[in-house]
Amino acid sequence: KVDKAEQEAKAKADAEAKAKADADAKAKAEAEARAKKAAEEEAIREQRAKEREKLAAKHEAAPVEVTVTAAKVQTSQHDKLLERLNRIHKRA
Repeated sequence: KVDKAEQEAKAKADAEAKAKADADAKAKAEAEARAKKAAEEEAIREQRAKEREKLAAKHEAAPVEVTVTAAKVQTSQHDKLLERLNRIHKRA
């Protein structure tokens, strides 16, 4: 009876140790997967930041020149304001 009880206790302890080892391995694998995913996301963020900097530099390097010509009919600020108000508030 003692040997059987000892064997059962040993088997139970072995099963618990195996379960604990499996849980530890699973947790370690999940942690590694999270770390790998975080590293990939950080690499993508850095790449996109570089692309944004490149685009910003490109936009700054090529200023757009706009030609401005005088209007045929010169209107005062007051007339411009009235025209805008009339256009916005015209009746249907």
